Amino acid sequence: VLTPTVRTTAQRLNDLGLPPGPRALVAGVPRHLAHWPGFLTLCIDSLEPVSDELASSIDLVHATACARARHFAADLPPLSDTHWSSDVASALRRFTSVELIANYIPKVSILIRALPE
Repeated sequence: VLTPTVRTTAQRLNDLGLPPGPRALVAGVPRHLAHWPGFLTLCIDSLEPVSDELASSIDLVHATACARARHFAADLPPLSDTHWSSDVASALRRFTSVELIANYIPKVSILIRALPE
């Protein structure tokens, strides 16, 4: 369970580089880094100056992944045509949001390179 202060800080890292708007904090990088609140704040301080470039990188990662997925999926047979397929599709669509995985590939790549060897 995150304290309110750490949750707010984690939310700030989550939201960096994303369009303004409310969003849920999902399990992932900010929650893992919440074990080190000072480092979490350092991450935000390091990434804020490049937030515009970060936003462009997040968009590029997302667009590239979606384009490649369409390309690969075109060659796949349908997974299923069952009564639950629309529920599964709905659940999976939550993970294609730019707010999720595409959000952290650029952030983590930058942070790893910024850490001392």
